[in-house]
Amino acid sequence: ERYGATEIGMALSQPPAGRRVPGRVGHPLPGVRVKLVGGELRVKGPGVFGGYVGRPEATAACFDELGFFITGDATEYDENLGYRIMGRTSVDIIKHGGYKLSALEIESAVLEHPGVGECAVCGVPDDVYGEIVGCVLAPGPASDGAPVSPPPDAEELRAFLKDRMASYKAPGVVVVVDAVPRNAMGKVNKRSLVGLFGTSRGSSK
Repeated sequence: ERYGATEIGMALSQPPAGRRVPGRVGHPLPGVRVKLVGGELRVKGPGVFGGYVGRPEATAACFDELGFFITGDATEYDENLGYRIMGRTSVDIIKHGGYKLSALEIESAVLEHPGVGECAVCGVPDDVYGEIVGCVLAPGPASDGAPVSPPPDAEELRAFLKDRMASYKAPGVVVVVDAVPRNAMGKVNKRSLVGLFGTSRGSSK
């Protein structure tokens, strides 16, 4: 696995030979410098672009005072395992109480349920915890003519995830849809999904 973007080129990579760690994107490539600021990855190196043409304000906003490009990707680092991309800081990190949860990690676990064909996890405003974990899911397709497994409700899903993750990471609210809404580009707009959960809650887990 590797990590890169249009603005920075390829920045991190696992070694072509030797130990590879699933879910990690390795270490910086030669000539690339990275740092974490508040859990957000920043990159500096020869592959980083010079800026947006004709957009000086946008260019200034995406670089810090030392010239590192601000990726907007929440990241964690382990000296032995390398870097792990947790998701976009704007939509894929859920601030639940004192925890910062990765929506991508939760989605991966939810998709293991036989009744889930696709899902999207987002933070839902909550009066007590700041945000709770919300999950929009669609049932899985039939396989070899077998009936579709019924999609789980919140209680069933939490029971399924009990041995897969800490309880505070499991979705507190679930909305079942025929298909997860996507835009014209086929991408999920997580900000728009929040409205599916109704108004703010004050006693959710």
